[in-house]
Amino acid sequence: MRKYTIEYDAEADAAYIRLGDSKGSVVNETVEFDDDMLADLDPNGNVIGIEILNFSKRKVAVNELIAKGIENIQVAK
Repeated sequence: MRKYTIEYDAEADAAYIRLGDSKGSVVNETVEFDDDMLADLDPNGNVIGIEILNFSKRKVAVNELIAKGIENIQVAK
């Protein structure tokens, strides 16, 4: 089972979902894949983290993102 860490910054109203083994990974590129949702990609194009802006105003089912597998999210470039 893949582990995830979810961090929330109340001042910025942003949540960050870090894939378990990605701490310390180099972010090569950040791409927007939905309104106020960004994905950090490593040099190989793998998703290593997702940032959700305006978190308290959105209806984001974080458990659904995790259940479906964050790594399976398609990021358009």
